Amino acid sequence: MQIGRCWFDQQKKQLIDQSTEQIWSLNEHEFAVLAQLVFHRGRVVSLEQLSPIKITNEELTHVVESICRYLGEQHKSLIEYVPEQGIILHKKVISHPFRLLDSPKRAISYGNYILILILTVLAMTFVYSNLSYPTNTKPNFARQILSTQGNITHLLVYGNKQNNDSLRRKTEAISRHLRRCNILPWQSITVAFSEDNLNLSVVMKRKNSDGWEFNNAKLILPNLDHYHVHSDWYKEVSICA
Repeated sequence: MQIGRCWFDQQKKQLIDQSTEQIWSLNEHEFAVLAQLVFHRGRVVSLEQLSPIKITNEELTHVVESICRYLGEQHKSLIEYVPEQGIILHKKVISHPFRLLDSPKRAISYGNYILILILTVLAMTFVYSNLSYPTNTKPNFARQILSTQGNITHLLVYGNKQNNDSLRRKTEAISRHLRRCNILPWQSITVAFSEDNLNLSVVMKRKNSDGWEFNNAKLILPNLDHYHVHSDWYKEVSICA
């Protein structure tokens, strides 16, 4: 009986490698197991069917390993051992699909290399086309406010550019309020008006011994086009101290 490159001589209880003419004399367990596998070739031989051989699971594992070693690297997949279930002798070598990560030292085929290259280029193209680069948005108006303590606070105002005249008036009104503060503790104050002129957001920033400190405030009015905010509000939201 031919098994891979080996001939199984049941009369002499030998496995003969026909490519190297090497002969392996099988022990009692090896011969008994292989004989059963040959008889049921292509079908699973259950552990129950092997029970007459009187072999333990550990011994059976060693027997399978030995037979696989005799068959050689190219044909050892002819025998498949499923622990606690049984063994099967396949009629032909079972080929296992190559997976790229099976071995870090295994060379990939030219086709796989081209495929990886194409996928990499497509991925880079997709990422590049969807990147949004940061823009340096300039404020509509910027003012330097000299406080009564002699410190300078930078006022940055953002809003709808289509209403530049209205935004300028609001900027001047805010500047006047800031100059009237008894104490203006912030190094930078950023004011942003919403597009619909219904919301006003303020972000304050200053540097202290622990790093940067921030504070923010938000004001909602029926119509900010007629901008008028009482000076007490500046103290309530801690713009002025």
